[in-house]
Amino acid sequence: MKTNTRIKFEFPYLYIITVFFLTFNAVKFWPIPGAITIASGIGIILPFIICRSFFNTNQFGYFLIYAMVIILNYMLGDKYFSNSNSLYLGFSGFFVSMSLTYFVFMRQENNLMRVIFYTLVVILLWTTLATAYFDMTLPGMVRYANSLAQQGSSDATMFKPMYIMGLSSYALPHAIPILIPPFIMGFRNSSLKMTKRILSGVLAVCCLLLTYFSGATGPMMVSIMVFFVSFVIREGRTSSNIVRLALIILILTPFILSEDLQLKTLEWVDGLLGGQGYFHNKVVDFQASIIYGASGDVEARQNLYGRSVAILFDNPFNIIIGAQEGFGGHSALLDRFASLGLIGFVPLICLLVVQFKYVLKHLPARYHSFYYLGLFAAFMMLASKNISGWNMWFFLFSALPFTVYVNSDAEKVVGN
Repeated sequence: MKTNTRIKFEFPYLYIITVFFLTFNAVKFWPIPGAITIASGIGIILPFIICRSFFNTNQFGYFLIYAMVIILNYMLGDKYFSNSNSLYLGFSGFFVSMSLTYFVFMRQENNLMRVIFYTLVVILLWTTLATAYFDMTLPGMVRYANSLAQQGSSDATMFKPMYIMGLSSYALPHAIPILIPPFIMGFRNSSLKMTKRILSGVLAVCCLLLTYFSGATGPMMVSIMVFFVSFVIREGRTSSNIVRLALIILILTPFILSEDLQLKTLEWVDGLLGGQGYFHNKVVDFQASIIYGASGDVEARQNLYGRSVAILFDNPFNIIIGAQEGFGGHSALLDRFASLGLIGFVPLICLLVVQFKYVLKHLPARYHSFYYLGLFAAFMMLASKNISGWNMWFFLFSALPFTVYVNSDAEKVVGN
């Protein structure tokens, strides 16, 4: 069905305002009154204007069930979402990102996809350079600013000018590993222009640098992992790549399980990262855990995960919807499961599965392995950290599939 010029060339591009105003500090802290509220409102209203068929999809149906359970839980005192603002932003991140991806692939809006991709490239480069500069000026700035904000300290406002100039939030690096596989894919794709391959390689390195300068240990470990695995897998059948990875893991298992090798690897990593600062403290903590058993931060995290698991087994169905308290607060997946029980967690899993299957239908089959690796990076972050805001959902639902598509052979038809 044809659409008029107004809808085809104006309304879809309002999605860009929404996703970038709510994803990157370099944009959302601009001194525009009510920008975030306006941007999120635009993103929520857009599907009603340009893609009403989205409301007939299975992913929206599961999202609606999931949302109803969470809202009911919240009204009855559940503590997973600490306030109405976090509840709203969590829902809008899901809704806008899913509807954007549905619209782009359903209507073959390749120009819009390309604009979103290159806007992402520019802001990612900008954020990486700014974060590197500020971190070298004051090491640990990203984590320190986040700590002040969580404490509700008025001192946190001093970082606003730096955010406007591009300083990363602490949440952003936790979504960054998702984009490394498709960037490496683009770097390795000989069918692309050399300039685009070089750009993809630079962006993959930027992802590593952003996690390093943000002081985010977990994201950096996952980033390094998927960075190297992205060079191991190849275009072609996913099953062949699974067999290849399984054989490599099997061969390396004796070495991976060697405590001596683990300690030497950590020592090498510590030297590579300068042997000082936050990462040095983490390396020392990991070394102590290997030598003396779980201790320090490692033991603390295990206890937090254990608390969520204990609550889940105490009330797996969450038949009495309401105030579930005491979960660990360090795993987005475990904490949601503990808070919502099967009655809320199953719709969430169904939503994710249906959304991923929809995306796979629109990506070239020979590049599916890189998409799966991006999903794996997202799962690792959601399972190990309780950071799952706008950054995570936009990268997972939209930026990942768009980057895979634009960096594949399908780029040849983008804009047609």
